[in-house]
Amino acid sequence: MPDQLPLYPVVRLHIDELADSVGIMQHAIGRVPDPAHGYCTDDVARLLVVDLLQGHVLGWPAVEASAWRCLTFLDDAYDATTNWFRNFRSADGVWLDIPPSEDAHARALHALGKAVADGSDARFRSSAETLFRRALHRASGFRSIRPVSAAILGCDAAIRGGVPGATAAYRALTASLSLTLEQHATADAWPWPDPVLSYENALIPSALITAGRRL
Repeated sequence: MPDQLPLYPVVRLHIDELADSVGIMQHAIGRVPDPAHGYCTDDVARLLVVDLLQGHVLGWPAVEASAWRCLTFLDDAYDATTNWFRNFRSADGVWLDIPPSEDAHARALHALGKAVADGSDARFRSSAETLFRRALHRASGFRSIRPVSAAILGCDAAIRGGVPGATAAYRALTASLSLTLEQHATADAWPWPDPVLSYENALIPSALITAGRRL
């Protein structure tokens, strides 16, 4: 049966080519990193989630260095004066003065929640929890459905990791997502909260299924 066939083995060659001592480059030309675009918090957060998933297969030592680099990047990205994650960083390490993004902040929360729940190192989990708790309150102001969904997934993981305060934020975000669906999804003709399908569509049903299971 197809569902019983073995999966392809985990290969990190492309990740290793795109990543350096700071993080993972935002863009590449083929297999070659393109430093013209530098780094972004979105992609580093995604890499941290990948590291944690692959750590289940390869073991923590195989992903530990990359996971710590990602966590350090996210810690540097967090701006304590605005309580937002900065998103864009040039190849020489300078943060660009660009308005914060709900998407980037939510993806960082998702990755940090997963780090708290799935990290194999106590110090790593503790560092991720500290940053998650500092950044979580911004999620209460999210208005776009994809950041809300990503934050729900982050909170769900954080609850598994025992983070205080994550449950209250989780319930508020889930209520916001549910209300958006009730207001904008037409059940018969177009059961979707947007007029078109756009980016990261799977975040929304993933958040709904995850929240439905827990709540």
